[in-house]
Order: sequence, then C-alpha cells, then structure tokens
Amino acid sequence: MENKNLKSETENGQPQNSKGLGLVTRGRTLVGTVISARAQKTVTVQWYMWQFLKKYDRYVKRKSTVKAHVPDQFNISVGDIVVVQECRPLSKTKKFLVLEMRGKDFSYLASQDQLQEAAAVRDAKARKIVEDEENLKSQVSSSKSVSKSSNLKHETVNSSEGDDS
Repeated sequence: MENKNLKSETENGQPQNSKGLGLVTRGRTLVGTVISARAQKTVTVQWYMWQFLKKYDRYVKRKSTVKAHVPDQFNISVGDIVVVQECRPLSKTKKFLVLEMRGKDFSYLASQDQLQEAAAVRDAKARKIVEDEENLKSQVSSSKSVSKSSNLKHETVNSSEGDDS
C-alpha cells in the first residue's frame, strides 16, 4: 500500500512544490528584492523584518540576504520583487530557488539612483579638492623658485660689485 503523501513526484512526473522548475522545494518561503544579479543563474535577494527587543520594548528593522538559483524561464534583474523558497543545497551558499517574479521595487531602484548620484557628487568634490591641492603646491613651488632666482640675481649683482672695488 502506497501513501500518496510520501511520494516525491506527482502523476505527471514533476516534483512536488516545484511548479515545473525541476527541484523539490521545502521550508521557508520568502518575498524579497533582488539586490545583485551579476552571477549566472544566481541572484542575491534581500528582505526586511521587524524584530522585537524586549530590553528596550521596541521593534528594530533587520534585513537578511540569501543567494537563490534562477531557473532559465526567468529573466531577473536588480530591483525585481521575487518569491524564493528553500530547497536542497545547490552550492556552498545557494540554498533557495526563485519561484516567481512579482514586479519591480521602484523604491529600491530610486534609493540606488540616489546613492549613485551622491557618490558622483562625492567623487567630484574629492577630485576638486585634489586639483586645488595640486594647484596650491605648484603655486608654492613656483614662488619658491622665483624667490631663489631673485636671490641668485642679487648675489651675482653683489658679487660683481665687490669685484669692481
């Protein structure tokens, strides 16, 4: 007698809970934002949670990140909202599977744009400070060379006056 609940595959041959993705999923299901999509078939997903601190009688916003496998049927980029579910370990750090894509997280994309603009402004200010320091150094060195050359002229004039007497 075979128990249908213990079977790992359904009648059509697909693993349970995989939605045709080829991997059996189990455990936690999370909704998060893709913060990195540089690696092939891998994304980094981040989500926020509230944790209660008993000592202070307050909630603190915490974040967590995981790496998730992306099946071939998804075209995921940074800023997408995805649903990931735990599965067997696929690599040293990859233990989640992307199940579905729910859209874009425009607030995350806006914050990233603001961070990039702030970095560009900071870099421009740093370049200007370096240029100003270089200009100041060149002005100081040129004034020293002018004063040295004028001292040399005075010395040659004084030495030539001493020779005449």
